[in-house]
Amino acid sequence: TIPTEQAIKEAKQKRDEKREREQRQYETDMAKITARKKPTFNEGKTVESARLLPYDFQGDLDDYIIEEQ
Repeated sequence: TIPTEQAIKEAKQKRDEKREREQRQYETDMAKITARKKPTFNEGKTVESARLLPYDFQGDLDDYIIEEQ
């Protein structure tokens, strides 16, 4: 069956609304994730371990805190 012009318009409008909703959701989710830098010096950390820090990729995602609403 050939869709009518009205049906096509409605489908496009629905699609655009869905895209807009998803984009807003994405933006609010990204706003909740805030990047935080690792402290270079804290208790028990030496100059040597601070020098090795750039090569320490374990737990890399711990740098990011996901804040709950």
